[in-house]
Amino acid sequence: MADGFFVELGTQSGVYTTALDLGAVDPQADGVWRANLVLDAFTTYHLRLIAYNAAGNSSPSEEGTAPALICYPAFCDDGNECTADACDPDGCTNVPLADGSGCFDGMCVAGRCEPIQCLIDSGCDDGNLCNGVEFCAADGMCGAGLPLSCGEPTACTAPSCDPQGGCVDVPLPDGTTCDDGDKWTKDDRCQAGACMGSEKTRGKALGRGKRR
Repeated sequence: MADGFFVELGTQSGVYTTALDLGAVDPQADGVWRANLVLDAFTTYHLRLIAYNAAGNSSPSEEGTAPALICYPAFCDDGNECTADACDPDGCTNVPLADGSGCFDGMCVAGRCEPIQCLIDSGCDDGNLCNGVEFCAADGMCGAGLPLSCGEPTACTAPSCDPQGGCVDVPLPDGTTCDDGDKWTKDDRCQAGACMGSEKTRGKALGRGKRR
């Protein structure tokens, strides 16, 4: 039974320039024996273990390797909010974010933060049909659309605009006086947006002729 372990390590395979006493190593909950060893993350180390107890030392284990990190994520930050900074086996990567991603001064374009509002017309849409269709100008700023013209009122409707649906004709209150343009109707009134009247009596009134 081992009382503890030594670790021999060096920066060249088979050449161990340092020996550290790890002391007693207890198995963890998963049954694996582990000990923490703090090394320079950017240096590759070759190492082997030697167990010891009161009877002496064991033979060294096979050599293991602790490869150096190519990069450390915290060191990969390029200070550019329009890149995604990461660390992979080849080193730091700084991938530009998609054009149109938000940044402090405006939007990301080709990996740089530009003081603009839009890239395409749809980026300016305010969701209100009544003020027209907004557009993205060449300078990257949004331009206002032309407000909708919803036409003229009728005898029993008034034009209006709904931000979601656009132009609508709003019926005037039932009973509002109107003129349906028919000379054979009277008492014209609005009803459900339509001008309606009651029919007049047609024909000529009868009268007496004069005697001679």
